[in-house]
Amino acid sequence: MAKTDEQCRHLIKAVHHPVYRGCLALMYACGLRLNEAVSLPVAAVDSKQMVLHVIGKRNKHRILPLSEATLQMLRAVWVTHKNPKWLFARNDGTSHVPHNTVGKALRNARADCHFGDDFVSH
Repeated sequence: MAKTDEQCRHLIKAVHHPVYRGCLALMYACGLRLNEAVSLPVAAVDSKQMVLHVIGKRNKHRILPLSEATLQMLRAVWVTHKNPKWLFARNDGTSHVPHNTVGKALRNARADCHFGDDFVSH
């Protein structure tokens, strides 16, 4: 069953951690898979061209447009950790956030919003 824009935005707002919320918001804005989003390097964002470079399944390279609002959100998320390599960095800065951690944040927000198990990230 398709989810409405309002439901998706409500779910994303229910995520408390700014990095996880930003990751899920980018997934929604750009149609990314969870593994694609969590492992994005900072260099994937081309703010001059307003695009995001994504290496997806089977090493396929995609170039996706970024809105000004999405770019500003990514900048705000990055400022919370200022990791030079990862867009969505772990708290200790050693790598990107684990996909299962963002998945857990999604499941917790889904429960808080009283959405069913069919409300998934992809």
